[in-house]
Amino acid sequence: TAAKMGAPTGRQIAIRTAELRIRAVEGLQGLAEIILFEAAGLLRDRVRSAQSALLAGQRRMARIRGMSAAAMHLLSGAAVLAALYLGGGLVASGRLSGDTLALTALAIAAAFESVFGLPAAYQFLSRTRAAGGRLVEIVECEPAVRFEGCSDGVLPAACGVEFNGVSFRYAPELPWALENVDLTVPAGRRLAVVGESGAGKSTLVKLMVRFIEPATCNIRNEM
Repeated sequence: TAAKMGAPTGRQIAIRTAELRIRAVEGLQGLAEIILFEAAGLLRDRVRSAQSALLAGQRRMARIRGMSAAAMHLLSGAAVLAALYLGGGLVASGRLSGDTLALTALAIAAAFESVFGLPAAYQFLSRTRAAGGRLVEIVECEPAVRFEGCSDGVLPAACGVEFNGVSFRYAPELPWALENVDLTVPAGRRLAVVGESGAGKSTLVKLMVRFIEPATCNIRNEM
């Protein structure tokens, strides 16, 4: 029963925790833009909304955990009282010693102590499964860029890179970030790329490390 009651709440806690972390990281990474466009209030409202949802889930889980713990203590006490009640007659009739009855009551209490943590574990099982499912989605996600023909062998100590008429833009309706770029950097050489903001420096690096694919022509590594 505790597992069924805590399963949906545990999943919600996992989702809300991830959402709150994402909001916080987004706010830190884009703090300059947020201040520039006066969006701090919007970000604050989103963080508070995510935090409120997480706290509500945690309160529900705390109530479920409290009720399950109370039920376990109630069952434990009832079992000990039943043993004392039934054993009392046996002690009175001389068929059972008082020491044995005391040990029996302690053994029953100790048996319940060993399973007191199971309801809480089952309540958080769904939360653990939800978190594991998110990790599995990341692991099984198809990569946006594939390195065809590459092996899993040892990488070379150094390699060059060659751009042949490379063009790229972030969306079909946007202007080209890079257009017909020819570039060759032999192995062991250094090249400084300079330019104003928006000239395509970051895009060039993203293409070089294959975070994105060029729209036209190709990029070749020279071993």
